[in-house]
Amino acid sequence: MITDIYLVPHSHTDIGYTHPQPIVLELHRRFLDQAMDLAEATAHHTDGSAFRWMVEVSGTAKDWWRNATGTERDRFVAAARAGRIEVAGMRWNQTQLSDHHMLIEAMGPVKELRAAGVPIRSAMNSDVNGVNWGVIEIMLDHGIENFSMAINEHFGHAVRPRPQAFNWISPT
Repeated sequence: MITDIYLVPHSHTDIGYTHPQPIVLELHRRFLDQAMDLAEATAHHTDGSAFRWMVEVSGTAKDWWRNATGTERDRFVAAARAGRIEVAGMRWNQTQLSDHHMLIEAMGPVKELRAAGVPIRSAMNSDVNGVNWGVIEIMLDHGIENFSMAINEHFGHAVRPRPQAFNWISPT
Protein backbone atom coordinates (compact mmCIF):
# COMPACT_ATOMS: atom_id res chain seq x y z
CA MET A 1 0.00 0.00 0.00
CA ILE A 2 1.28 3.46 -0.87
CA THR A 3 1.55 5.58 2.26
CA ASP A 4 3.63 8.52 1.04
CA ILE A 5 3.78 10.41 -2.22
CA TYR A 6 6.64 12.81 -2.81
CA LEU A 7 6.18 15.58 -5.36
CA VAL A 8 9.10 17.49 -6.79
CA PRO A 9 7.75 20.82 -7.99
CA HIS A 10 9.71 22.37 -10.80
CA SER A 11 9.03 23.82 -14.21
CA HIS A 12 10.43 22.16 -17.31
CA THR A 13 12.82 24.32 -19.28
CA ASP A 14 12.36 24.24 -23.05
CA ILE A 15 14.40 27.20 -24.21
CA GLY A 16 13.01 28.34 -27.56
CA TYR A 17 10.54 25.46 -28.02
CA THR A 18 7.50 26.72 -26.13
CA HIS A 19 8.20 30.46 -26.42
CA PRO A 20 10.98 32.70 -27.72
CA GLN A 21 14.03 32.62 -25.45
CA PRO A 22 13.54 36.02 -23.73
CA ILE A 23 9.96 35.07 -22.81
CA VAL A 24 11.02 31.69 -21.42
CA LEU A 25 13.63 33.37 -19.22
CA GLU A 26 11.12 35.97 -18.01
CA LEU A 27 8.62 33.22 -17.16
CA HIS A 28 11.25 31.35 -15.18
CA ARG A 29 12.19 34.52 -13.28
CA ARG A 30 8.52 34.82 -12.30
CA PHE A 31 8.32 31.12 -11.35
CA LEU A 32 11.31 31.49 -9.06
CA ASP A 33 9.93 34.65 -7.43
CA GLN A 34 6.62 32.89 -6.76
CA ALA A 35 8.38 29.76 -5.51
CA MET A 36 10.37 31.80 -2.99
CA ASP A 37 7.16 33.49 -1.78
CA LEU A 38 5.47 30.09 -1.29
CA ALA A 39 8.54 28.60 0.37
CA GLU A 40 8.70 31.49 2.84
CA ALA A 41 4.96 31.39 3.50
CA THR A 42 5.09 27.69 4.43
CA ALA A 43 8.54 27.58 6.07
CA HIS A 44 6.94 27.21 9.50
CA HIS A 45 5.28 23.90 8.53
CA THR A 46 6.90 21.06 10.46
CA ASP A 47 4.83 18.19 9.05
CA GLY A 48 6.74 17.91 5.77
CA SER A 49 4.26 20.04 3.83
CA ALA A 50 6.47 23.12 3.52
CA PHE A 51 6.79 24.17 -0.12
CA ARG A 52 10.10 23.55 -1.84
CA TRP A 53 11.13 24.35 -5.41
CA MET A 54 13.58 22.72 -7.79
CA VAL A 55 15.14 24.95 -10.44
CA GLU A 56 15.62 22.38 -13.21
CA VAL A 57 18.60 24.04 -14.89
CA SER A 58 21.16 26.48 -13.55
CA GLY A 59 20.88 28.66 -16.65
CA THR A 60 17.51 30.02 -15.51
CA ALA A 61 18.84 30.51 -11.96
CA LYS A 62 21.83 32.45 -13.34
CA ASP A 63 19.50 34.60 -15.45
CA TRP A 64 17.35 35.30 -12.37
CA TRP A 65 20.52 36.11 -10.39
CA ARG A 66 21.73 38.63 -13.00
CA ASN A 67 18.41 40.46 -12.78
CA ALA A 68 18.01 40.33 -8.99
CA THR A 69 18.71 43.02 -6.44
CA GLY A 70 21.12 42.42 -3.56
CA THR A 71 18.18 41.88 -1.19
CA GLU A 72 16.58 39.36 -3.57
CA ARG A 73 19.89 37.52 -3.89
CA ASP A 74 20.25 37.32 -0.10
CA ARG A 75 16.71 35.93 0.11
CA PHE A 76 17.52 33.34 -2.56
CA VAL A 77 20.73 32.21 -0.83
CA ALA A 78 18.86 31.91 2.49
CA ALA A 79 16.11 29.81 0.86
CA ALA A 80 18.70 27.58 -0.85
CA ARG A 81 20.70 27.06 2.34
CA ALA A 82 17.49 26.23 4.22
CA GLY A 83 16.60 23.60 1.59
CA ARG A 84 13.51 25.44 0.37
CA ILE A 85 14.97 26.16 -3.08
CA GLU A 86 17.35 23.87 -4.92
CA VAL A 87 19.23 24.54 -8.14
CA ALA A 88 20.16 21.65 -10.42
CA GLY A 89 23.69 21.83 -11.79
CA MET A 90 23.37 21.56 -15.58
CA ARG A 91 23.07 24.92 -17.36
CA TRP A 92 20.46 23.51 -19.77
CA ASN A 93 19.10 20.08 -20.63
CA GLN A 94 22.05 18.66 -22.57
CA THR A 95 21.96 16.54 -25.69
CA GLN A 96 23.94 13.32 -25.62
CA LEU A 97 25.86 14.76 -28.57
CA SER A 98 27.60 17.38 -26.39
CA ASP A 99 31.38 17.22 -26.54
CA HIS A 100 33.71 17.47 -23.54
CA HIS A 101 34.07 21.26 -23.76
CA MET A 102 30.30 21.76 -23.99
CA LEU A 103 29.75 19.61 -20.90
CA ILE A 104 32.31 21.60 -18.91
CA GLU A 105 30.70 24.85 -20.10
CA ALA A 106 27.32 23.50 -18.97
CA MET A 107 28.61 23.55 -15.38
CA GLY A 108 29.66 27.23 -15.51
CA PRO A 109 26.78 28.58 -13.40
CA VAL A 110 27.57 26.06 -10.64
CA LYS A 111 30.82 27.86 -9.79
CA GLU A 112 29.20 31.31 -9.83
CA LEU A 113 26.18 30.35 -7.73
CA ARG A 114 28.25 28.33 -5.24
CA ALA A 115 30.62 31.27 -4.82
CA ALA A 116 27.57 33.31 -3.78
CA GLY A 117 26.60 30.67 -1.21
CA VAL A 118 24.07 28.56 -3.10
CA PRO A 119 24.63 24.84 -2.44
CA ILE A 120 24.35 22.72 -5.59
CA ARG A 121 24.52 18.94 -5.13
CA SER A 122 22.34 17.53 -7.91
CA ALA A 123 21.78 17.76 -11.64
CA MET A 124 18.85 16.92 -13.89
CA ASN A 125 18.61 16.22 -17.60
CA SER A 126 14.99 16.14 -18.66
CA ASP A 127 13.38 15.51 -22.02
CA VAL A 128 16.64 14.25 -23.56
CA ASN A 129 17.14 10.53 -24.04
CA GLY A 130 20.56 9.84 -22.66
CA VAL A 131 23.85 11.46 -21.78
CA ASN A 132 27.37 10.54 -22.76
CA TRP A 133 29.87 8.91 -20.41
CA GLY A 134 31.91 12.09 -20.07
CA VAL A 135 29.16 13.83 -18.13
CA ILE A 136 29.76 11.56 -15.12
CA GLU A 137 33.37 12.66 -14.66
CA ILE A 138 32.49 16.30 -15.24
CA MET A 139 29.65 16.23 -12.71
CA LEU A 140 31.92 14.60 -10.13
CA ASP A 141 34.66 17.17 -10.86
CA HIS A 142 32.05 19.86 -10.09
CA GLY A 143 30.81 18.25 -6.87
CA ILE A 144 27.55 16.93 -8.30
CA GLU A 145 26.61 13.79 -6.37
CA ASN A 146 23.06 13.10 -7.60
CA PHE A 147 21.63 12.97 -11.10
CA SER A 148 18.11 12.40 -12.39
CA MET A 149 16.79 12.03 -15.92
CA ALA A 150 13.38 12.08 -17.55
CA ILE A 151 12.84 10.31 -20.86
CA ASN A 152 11.11 11.98 -23.80
CA GLU A 153 8.64 9.28 -24.85
CA HIS A 154 8.02 10.98 -28.22
CA PHE A 155 11.64 10.66 -29.40
CA GLY A 156 12.47 7.31 -27.88
CA HIS A 157 10.89 4.91 -25.51
CA ALA A 158 11.67 4.25 -21.90
CA VAL A 159 13.49 1.07 -21.05
CA ARG A 160 11.18 -1.69 -19.87
CA PRO A 161 11.17 -2.57 -17.11
CA ARG A 162 11.80 0.99 -16.02
CA PRO A 163 14.97 1.20 -13.89
CA GLN A 164 14.80 2.50 -10.35
CA ALA A 165 17.50 4.46 -8.54
CA PHE A 166 20.96 2.96 -8.95
CA ASN A 167 24.63 3.80 -8.55
CA TRP A 168 26.01 4.78 -11.92
CA ILE A 169 29.71 4.04 -12.22
CA SER A 170 31.73 5.30 -15.15
CA PRO A 171 34.42 3.27 -16.93
CA THR A 172 37.15 5.23 -15.09
